[in-house]
Amino acid sequence: RDYLSDSIGEVVVDDDEAYESIRSFMKHTMPHFLNRLRRHEGDGPLFNRYQIESQIDSAYRRRVNLPSGGQIIIDQPEAGICVDVNSARATSADDIEQTALQTNLEAADQIARQCRIRDLSGLIMIDFIDMRSSGANRQVEERLRQATRNEPARIQIGQISRFGILEMSRQRLRTSLVDATHETCPRCGGTGRIRGVESLGLHVLRMISEEAGKERTSKVVAELPLVVANFLLNEKRSVLSQIEDVFKVSVVLVANSAMETPEFALRRVRGKDEDEDTPSYEMTTVKAPPPALLTPSSPKPPEKPAVERTLPDTAPPERKARAAKKQKDRKKPKAGFFARLFGLDRKKKKKADAGKKRQKSHPPKRTRSRHPSKGKSGGRGRKPGDSRKKGGQRPKAESRPKGQQKQNKGDGKAKAQPTPAAAKKDGEGPGGQAPRRRRRRRRRRPAADAQPPS
Repeated sequence: RDYLSDSIGEVVVDDDEAYESIRSFMKHTMPHFLNRLRRHEGDGPLFNRYQIESQIDSAYRRRVNLPSGGQIIIDQPEAGICVDVNSARATSADDIEQTALQTNLEAADQIARQCRIRDLSGLIMIDFIDMRSSGANRQVEERLRQATRNEPARIQIGQISRFGILEMSRQRLRTSLVDATHETCPRCGGTGRIRGVESLGLHVLRMISEEAGKERTSKVVAELPLVVANFLLNEKRSVLSQIEDVFKVSVVLVANSAMETPEFALRRVRGKDEDEDTPSYEMTTVKAPPPALLTPSSPKPPEKPAVERTLPDTAPPERKARAAKKQKDRKKPKAGFFARLFGLDRKKKKKADAGKKRQKSHPPKRTRSRHPSKGKSGGRGRKPGDSRKKGGQRPKAESRPKGQQKQNKGDGKAKAQPTPAAAKKDGEGPGGQAPRRRRRRRRRRPAADAQPPS
């Protein structure tokens, strides 16, 4: 479920029980991936057929080889994850710059793959091969972004610095492969390096001298690995004798075969020696494990889950594609019982149809007022003498005598004079002209600094 995505082309299973379990799970949760599940049919093992063992081995190795001959080295210290890119035997390109670019591009793809396989998380520092061209650096950054595009984890990628180091962070989804399958080395403590024999022998010699110089010390017993004990008894015998003569103490070196470098143990004996008769080969404190503990034990059977089956017995029903219906095809809600009984729905339909016809036959006209500052037509700016009606429509022109109509047709400039009744109705004055609107003149307020008239 977590790893199966559109980028996976095929899932091959070589076990019948696992195949049926996976098929039933995919049938209920992701039926669109059923065509990608396939049963392995063949004589050879599945891992050998697709060379999976070598890929698993590469996930545990510190060095990973690249196709062109280069390699990447992956280390996981406490502070973060360090990846170093080396050209090694990569000499396929013509010049050094092209070889570095090709190796860095292959390393970007391989680093993204190794982060996904090993579940690496946290801060990742990548040391690419230095390139002079800034365009080549941008090309490597873009290649790394393309390789990590389908990652389920959240990834942030920086830019390559002038020292050739790129920083990226990856979200922690689960425990990494190394932490889940590896144990810390008891000999080196997880550092990967141990102290040499000569360096460890000189360190033990200084510790013996320090313990011998303390008060009331009668004996110093040093329990050492075989190689360190041989080094001190043969190469540093004169120094041991000098310590015994100066501090008047006895120095005993006990070689223990169960010890490994850099492990050792010192014991200071005060006053009179109580175990004076004890031989040196019995003074060992670190014992070798018995042979029974070295034999591999049989693996424990895995614990069975409390709830073994969580899937239903039957598959979910298939969803049929529903065609999108248009607004006009939708059914209108039916009228109620009383509305149908008294015919109220018919009256509503008639009123709606009459309103639609009225809007089609008489569309509303928009009128503009002559004085926009006094409001719209039919508002406060209209005077009682205005001849417009309330609806904003002008009155229809009254019928005129035939003589006046002919006069208008013959002489376009001459205007027909209305009758006295029409003049009164239109609000014209005695001179045959409409009365002009009187504009109120606003009195100007005198300025504050103006002097009053004398």
